[in-house]
Amino acid sequence: MTIMREERAQDAHDLDNVTYNLAVVVALLAVGSVLLFRVKLGTPRGVGARPRPSVTLRGWGVPLRRVKSALRELERKTFHLCGLLVPLIHLALLEGGFRQRTCIFIAWAITSIGWSADLARLHIPFVARHWPLQTILRDHEHEQLTGGCYFSLGCTLAMTVSPPDVSSCAIIFLVLGDMAAALIGVSFGGEVASLKLGREGKKSVEGSLAMFCVCFLVAMVFFWDVQLSEYAAVVAAATATLTELYEPLLL
Repeated sequence: MTIMREERAQDAHDLDNVTYNLAVVVALLAVGSVLLFRVKLGTPRGVGARPRPSVTLRGWGVPLRRVKSALRELERKTFHLCGLLVPLIHLALLEGGFRQRTCIFIAWAITSIGWSADLARLHIPFVARHWPLQTILRDHEHEQLTGGCYFSLGCTLAMTVSPPDVSSCAIIFLVLGDMAAALIGVSFGGEVASLKLGREGKKSVEGSLAMFCVCFLVAMVFFWDVQLSEYAAVVAAATATLTELYEPLLL
């Protein structure tokens, strides 16, 4: 009887964690969407003028010479924000009574379909000509697998080898951390510190610090009730930041 009570208490605790993490992901997706679309909608230059995203960015302190590249990066990251749907759907399925094993199977099925479709794009001209979202592909992605393939594989591997809260946190590191690094780096990189980082010297101190801060905050929100979680959060955030700086693939 004691063992059964302990198991029920553990199940209830796990369910509470899933519910809390699900709420966190929903909140992050909502806030990120509002901020991104606030910029995309733009700000009017004057009374009766048409709203312009560039005016919004200038109002946020982005130097004029960087506005065009910042808008282009923002267009890509708006699509990348959809990556938050991965932990959102995963946690929602667990909340709905699905088993972790079933979620992992679904993830591997989606990853397999995605890789097959992208390989078809590379080797079948008809598929390449009718590939959706061609405008956000980087130049090198026209000749190789897109970053989405590696993203889906990474998410699936994280779900396979880690508990749901850990894998969800790691995926959010990748989505929001990389987004912060890219947007801050493109908009403000080199303005404060001229030191260049990364394998090719294309990363900035400002972007890396932005990623570290975002990852640290995400970890603290996810594991706020774990004693001494701040130490693990620092290590996790630093690991994610260094991985983004020196990852071996050009994604």
